[in-house]
Amino acid sequence: MPKNYDLPPNEYYPTPHWCVDELLKIVDLSKVDSTGEPCRGQARRIYDKLKEGSEWFELSEGKDYLNGKWDVAPQCIITNPPFSLAKEFLTKSLEEADVMIYLLRLAFLETKGRMEFNKANPPDHLVVLSSRPSFSEDGHTDPTAYAWFIYDKKGILELDQSFYFISDPTPKTKKRKE
Repeated sequence: MPKNYDLPPNEYYPTPHWCVDELLKIVDLSKVDSTGEPCRGQARRIYDKLKEGSEWFELSEGKDYLNGKWDVAPQCIITNPPFSLAKEFLTKSLEEADVMIYLLRLAFLETKGRMEFNKANPPDHLVVLSSRPSFSEDGHTDPTAYAWFIYDKKGILELDQSFYFISDPTPKTKKRKE
């Protein structure tokens, strides 16, 4: 695990509200006893949807998940981690919780460097974002595909499909190619 790391500003991707809202139409977090958010962020878009009193970490506020410990380990960890450290965050979470829900680029499934990790730890469910999310105030998207990766080996969430698909329900003012 990295010690004393600084994230570049281009690693700050506040989760769009619709991504969390649409996920929670599929995932019933009342099925878990406790939740934690290791990358709460200043926007708090995931954290504010969790049960009151959920634990959190946030590097910019001096609470470092990779080098810290939960007061009480949550049953479910849900986050949008910095992609450059996603494997490290997920490795730690897999040791701490029964359920992990991570917003990641679909490219997390690629590369030889992550192949062994993914073979040993395949997600149980993917909630694919069929609309490209905008992580900026100006609404621009990038050409990257994203999904919620759900690890739930004990079946606590009682999800019945391997793949789900969500999209931004907000009407768009101009048409774009699908």
